[in-house]
Amino acid sequence: MNALSIATIAAVIAAGMLTPGAFAETNLKAKPKFYADDPVWTSPRPAPANHAVPRKLSDYYDFFNNTFFSSGERAPHKGVFLPSEAINTVDEVADSAWYTNRHATRTMGLDELKAGPGDSHAPAPGPWTVVAAKNEGVTPGFRIRDTAGRQYLLKFDPLTNPEMASAADVIVSKFFYALGYNVPENYVVYLDRAQIAVGQDAQLKDAQGHKRMIRPEDVDQMLAMTPRTANGKYRGMASLLIKGKPLGPFKYDGTRADDPNDLVAHENRRDLRALRTFSAWLGHDDSKALNTLDVLGDDRGTPVIQHYLIDFGAALGSASFMANSPRDGNVYLFDWKTSASQFFRVAE
Repeated sequence: MNALSIATIAAVIAAGMLTPGAFAETNLKAKPKFYADDPVWTSPRPAPANHAVPRKLSDYYDFFNNTFFSSGERAPHKGVFLPSEAINTVDEVADSAWYTNRHATRTMGLDELKAGPGDSHAPAPGPWTVVAAKNEGVTPGFRIRDTAGRQYLLKFDPLTNPEMASAADVIVSKFFYALGYNVPENYVVYLDRAQIAVGQDAQLKDAQGHKRMIRPEDVDQMLAMTPRTANGKYRGMASLLIKGKPLGPFKYDGTRADDPNDLVAHENRRDLRALRTFSAWLGHDDSKALNTLDVLGDDRGTPVIQHYLIDFGAALGSASFMANSPRDGNVYLFDWKTSASQFFRVAE
């Protein structure tokens, strides 16, 4: 640097045109830590899901696919982890049709935690009309309509374990709501046999998938397998039907082709990856795809697919139809490495 350059810089500094502070301020403005809309805590307005259609998922397919195989994108080898997606610039999950920040960003009060997704829409007193029923699955039940016109799924506890599954269903729904997930409103209810009436054209779906008209004796048979309280009432769990058009379950891998807002593979979503930890904490070892539900709802006039978790009767030590085994929640039903080791140990 020659004498002329040094003199020029000195003159600029003396004139106040260039100072270290001004340079730092200019550099800071050029590279802000966050932009005006950053970090993003609410997902952009959704595109309309105008072509959403209901879909079914086979229980057998879901079981075998997730028991013996690993679907979706996986790390190429052990020790390598695929980064989570559907997150903002501070590595957190924004509000979306999948998840809403609740207790994670502010401390919910005890009343809020107790209410969960809602506690003001319990079935209205008076007769409940059975509009449908199912005999298949581990927890048979009714779909009822109360005197206010609201519909609920009504399930019962096993005779061997009164209050077990109904309590788990209600309590765990409130936990998942506080954690940020979409869940239905679940209520513990007590009823008399005389309170249940069979609606006209109400149909029952049996274990083979066949439908027929419901008879009063079907109600009697189902209640005969239900424990009663000391005053003779039946205890059950009533789940308020979710608003919107049911579209079937979502899968824990891939995306929905009919959902323009479903852009991140489900196996890479941070909110669904975290669900594994929360389910382990709550002993919810039945968190399979068939215990989820996609619903075509409304977001300020835009049709959008919303994603729900449902059916929490197999949690907190409950297996819905019996108490859980100590094995459940600690080991996989089937694991290739463990099974091979046991096989060769026996062979020896």
